[in-house]
Amino acid sequence: RDYDGKAQVVLLRPADGMGFYHVRPLAPRKAPPVIPSRLPPDPGQWAVVMVQDVYNGLAPYVERGEIKRLCVINEIEKAQRVPLCDTVPTGRGYAANSAFGFQFPLVSCGATYAAKKIWGYVPVDGDGSAHFKVPTGRPIYFAAIDAKGRAVQRMRTFTHFMPGEIQSCVGCHADRNYATGQVGARPAAALRDPVEITPPEWGTENFSYWKVVQPVLDKHCVKCHNAREHPKGIDLSGDRTDFFSVSYDVLTRTGTTWAAHPERHGAGQPATPYVSWISTANGSESNIRQIKPYQWGSPASKLADQVLAGHPDKEGKARVRLSDAERLRIFAWIDLNIPYYGEAKTNYPKRMGCRRMLPPDLAEVVRDVAERRCASCHAGGKVPQTFYTRVTNVEDNAVLLAPLAKAAGGTEACGRAVFKTKDDPDYKAIRKVFDPITAMLKATPRMDMPGGPAAWNK
Repeated sequence: RDYDGKAQVVLLRPADGMGFYHVRPLAPRKAPPVIPSRLPPDPGQWAVVMVQDVYNGLAPYVERGEIKRLCVINEIEKAQRVPLCDTVPTGRGYAANSAFGFQFPLVSCGATYAAKKIWGYVPVDGDGSAHFKVPTGRPIYFAAIDAKGRAVQRMRTFTHFMPGEIQSCVGCHADRNYATGQVGARPAAALRDPVEITPPEWGTENFSYWKVVQPVLDKHCVKCHNAREHPKGIDLSGDRTDFFSVSYDVLTRTGTTWAAHPERHGAGQPATPYVSWISTANGSESNIRQIKPYQWGSPASKLADQVLAGHPDKEGKARVRLSDAERLRIFAWIDLNIPYYGEAKTNYPKRMGCRRMLPPDLAEVVRDVAERRCASCHAGGKVPQTFYTRVTNVEDNAVLLAPLAKAAGGTEACGRAVFKTKDDPDYKAIRKVFDPITAMLKATPRMDMPGGPAAWNK
């Protein structure tokens, strides 16, 4: 094929800067019939979905009767264009303002790259059918929820609806080549009008970890799991860290490659001891095959098991009792693939992940102090320092708290009081490196801090 017409198909040369695609000769044709609209006169802002049988696609892993509700979830658009840059305060290299597998702005630690919103829940009948209204004009997907509030299965993509549209599906993750056979009785849900979505107890704003999940941890967990007391290294405080918050970092990043190297763009499927989540980083595409029910999310998470069991003591007695609504907050977060930020907007586009607030000279100052005052006890100058760094309540960072005398407000976790008081010059030197970050966040809060969204809107 060429522009000279020497091949079987003639290619028309571009004209006025425009090319031609699927050219048809100009000729009289019979006008096609006008198909009248089937939409109601006033379709409103909702569509209707009819699910024939949620168990079609879940068998043999899910028994009939296990699925009680469907969760209606909205993926949130990335509303801010952020150009890539190669230099940030804490590093340089290709796409230095991305992190955790090429996310910018960060939504999670390498799990979901899209913020989420839960519209609510709709009931599933005993025969597996559901008939309900859904919002229109936005990307929507569904999750099958069991009696405990856990997502047994969820869509790995999304769909769209138009006002007044009526759609149906045969099941959850049914084989795409499957065709329903002869249908007997109509599904029970089809015999009733579509139900409206019941919104979650926390509301229908975008799902933010620090708004929805952290209040549950503050109420039930932080008393025992905090900066000063953290059995098995589990600190569930809500203090903000360089990327996220303490509890989020501990629950989602512990044991992963990204705990020490958030700058890496590609990584395999991570494994954390507390929550089961799916990586979206380059190189982990094979996990798209992980569609077996119960394989990941809250049904496969130790945190969810502990919540259901009441965090039992050695005798098996429950120590913590969460309400159904509180449990659902935690399960929903895990099953949304652990989002932290509720939106892909940022006030700091030229920082790693468009979020990271880390003093660039912290490592150098700590190294200097450690070599002079810690090497006798800490081989190689390694000091008590977590992979995350607090940027609120900065004096609760282990590097300041552990060597400080108890009488001065520290923990002496180092075994002795390296810093007798907070007036120690080395203590003050470490503390001082946080001052610019503190001032910056006060003037322009990050999106997970009070005033952050308002600052962005300016």
